[in-house]
Amino acid sequence: MKKERITHFGRLVFEAPILYVYLNEDLEITPEILKEINRIGLVLSEAKKHCVLADVTLNVSSTAKARKYASNNLFMVNHVAYAMIGKSLPVNLLANFFINVNKPKVPTKLFQEEKVAVAWLKEQFKVSVQ
Repeated sequence: MKKERITHFGRLVFEAPILYVYLNEDLEITPEILKEINRIGLVLSEAKKHCVLADVTLNVSSTAKARKYASNNLFMVNHVAYAMIGKSLPVNLLANFFINVNKPKVPTKLFQEEKVAVAWLKEQFKVSVQ
């Protein structure tokens, strides 16, 4: 079943096993926004293990504190894998910086196409539940 929530920072859609996070244009992600995404994700997923797909194609940026918080294992307690979709050079540089420097505790990858990201997340989920 598909569940959706609209917020001040974007739209969250849960379609098991993936939480799709579509962020608003020119948003600067803060730890508070990440906490709210996590809280809503737990509600929509009924606190079950899930993957997260964050669409950051609309020039989304994040604070250093947000990147540190996002890489923290406590933040990703119910997350199996994390995918980002980015299409612009600045966004892709920021996403790669996050992956390579902050080293998230779950498999994390940057994609340019949503369907490729979704296929990768579904495979990560399948492996995690075996």
